[in-house]
Amino acid sequence: MLRELAAHSDFLWCIIGDFNDIMVKEEKQGSCSHPQRLIHGFTEATNDCQLIDLGFNDNMFTWEKSRDTERWVQERLDRGLANRQWKDMFPDTDVKVLDMSASDHLPLHLQLNRKMYVPKKHIFEFENMWLKEKDCLHIIQQCWAEMANHGITEKIQHCCLKLEECKKYMGLDSENSRNARSILASKSQTIVAAKWGSKFANGKWQEEEKQVQAIIVNYFENLFTTSMNDDEFLVPEEGVQQVTPVQNQELMQIVTREEVREAIFSMHPDKSPGMDGLNP
Repeated sequence: MLRELAAHSDFLWCIIGDFNDIMVKEEKQGSCSHPQRLIHGFTEATNDCQLIDLGFNDNMFTWEKSRDTERWVQERLDRGLANRQWKDMFPDTDVKVLDMSASDHLPLHLQLNRKMYVPKKHIFEFENMWLKEKDCLHIIQQCWAEMANHGITEKIQHCCLKLEECKKYMGLDSENSRNARSILASKSQTIVAAKWGSKFANGKWQEEEKQVQAIIVNYFENLFTTSMNDDEFLVPEEGVQQVTPVQNQELMQIVTREEVREAIFSMHPDKSPGMDGLNP
């Protein structure tokens, strides 16, 4: 396919995504080695199309399987390729492998103009634990009184600024909050792992790290492994049932004020903080 596309176009050309193959043996780690004929075939195809590998930033491997087991495999199946004309047009291109994905493939981020590091702007975040400090309520009440002649938005912004200034005075600085969250997270993971151990290990309590890890891996492998046959995913000959006219009419209706209110007020009070850093 690459050769066919290259033969019918002389435009600037950049391709990014999953090629399901590697160019050199070092792009695979674990298990058996990758067949040399496949490596040679993929490399030969890119050379015939005069495509250049755009490289990577930080992590090289973009796909993995069976992590934390003896069968753990990592490969660089995803990459960016471009021809010389495209590279000349965008000489400062940068490809980053992002460390966040619900898939077994890591996403790639193609940045045409490499930028210098710019520190992130600090974002205010309200912590529920602050409410246990007697000075916190006093500060909020004082801020509200000072902004009596202003709107609700201005009052909230003023409170946020004042709380930000007083965090260290009240012992509520972000470092303390992070340490507290870290300790709680560590204890929570231990409790969850222990619960999984008692539940999925024939009722026997497991405390050794490797045993607990094996239980967790086994649990999620079973959870995300389908029990269906491939035939069950085929589209029926009569096609997929479409939305009925009545259903379509309901879907096309304008969202009402009551529906918006119901959706917002159904949220948990401590979930989904807004851009102002405050809980709903």
